[in-house]
Amino acid sequence: MNQYEKVSEASTFEIPIFLNGAQADNQKGGVFPPLRGGEKRVITVPTLSFAVLGRYPAEGFNTLISEEWINLARSRWDAHTVKFGERPPEGTRAVIGLDAADGGPDKNCLISRYGGYVPMPKIWNGVDMVATGDRASTEYRKLNAINCFVDANGVGAGVAPHMRRLGCPGAESILVQRAPTRKSEEGTFRIMRDQIHWLMREWLRTDPGAMLPPDEELLEELRVFTYEIVRGNIEILKRDEITELLGRSPDKASALALTFSDPVSDNRGRVFQEVQVDNSYYWG
Repeated sequence: MNQYEKVSEASTFEIPIFLNGAQADNQKGGVFPPLRGGEKRVITVPTLSFAVLGRYPAEGFNTLISEEWINLARSRWDAHTVKFGERPPEGTRAVIGLDAADGGPDKNCLISRYGGYVPMPKIWNGVDMVATGDRASTEYRKLNAINCFVDANGVGAGVAPHMRRLGCPGAESILVQRAPTRKSEEGTFRIMRDQIHWLMREWLRTDPGAMLPPDEELLEELRVFTYEIVRGNIEILKRDEITELLGRSPDKASALALTFSDPVSDNRGRVFQEVQVDNSYYWG
C-alpha cells in the first residue's frame, strides 16, 4: 500500500499534465523540484481544495462543519416545514444575530434562531447605523425576540445602543475580537469569534433538532470554514481569508454564529459579570 492509498480520494489531487516540469521558487532562495504531470499529491493546505480545485476541504483538514451535519440539518428543516410550514416550533422564542454592513458591497444580514429552527436569512443594503438599528428593532419586536446580538465592529458599534433606545432591551453589542468567555474540551479559544463559531459547530454536530434553511449562500459559507489548534487555542479561519475564497463576505454564517453569543443580562435587570480564573473566562 502506498502513501496515497492511506488517505481519502478527497485528500489528494493529480498534477495536470501541462504542469509537467514546472518549478517554483521556495522561501530559501532556491527552487522546488520540477512537478511531474499525472502524479498524485496529498493536499496539505485546505484552501487549495476550494480556491484551486473547486471542492470543499476533506474532513481530515479540520473542516469546522461537516457535509453530513449540514445535510442532516437541511433534511430536518424540510421535514419540519412539510408538517408545520415555515413556522418556528411552538413554545420557542427567537435569538437574533445581526451582521451589520460595514462599507463597500457588504450587506446587513439578520438571522433568527428558535432553539434549533432557523428561518431564511433577511438581507438589506445600506451602511447607516440608525437605519440598520431601525430595521433591526422592527424585526426584534415582530419576532418577540429574547436577544439581538450585533457584531459591534465598525458601523455595528452603534446599532445595539440605538435599538435599546427604541425599546429593545435584549439588543447587545458583541465585540468578536475580545477575550472569550468559555473553553472547550479541545482547547481554549483565541478570541470571541472563535468561540461563537465553535458553538455553532457543536450545535450542528450534537443537536438532533438543528435545522438549516435552503439558503445556498449560507450553506456554502458553512462548508468553507476550517480551524486549527495553535498552542492550545482553537482558531477559526479568518474572515478575510474566507472572503477571498468565496468572493464575498460570509455575512450569513457570521450572523448565525452570533446567535450563540453569551447574553450580558437576562432582560430582567440582572447583569452577568465576566470574571477571569486561571486565564479562562466564566459567567457568574
